[in-house]
Amino acid sequence: MIPGLIVIGAVVIGWALLVRPLDRWRVTLPMLLIVAGIIYGMASDHPLVDSFNGHTAQQFTEIVLAMLLF
Repeated sequence: MIPGLIVIGAVVIGWALLVRPLDRWRVTLPMLLIVAGIIYGMASDHPLVDSFNGHTAQQFTEIVLAMLLF
């Protein structure tokens, strides 16, 4: 959990320092956070990450989306 918070903090600080050049390219903080999350998720060896790739996670996600959308 701590490395994830460090990654989030580094992305936010990096975005704050480079906001003007990134704004010219229309890169927003949510875009950077999604990219950082994907990279961190692929590089992580935590056993919890493997459990998100199963059939149960897909069903849970579908139920949550159905509740939110309807």
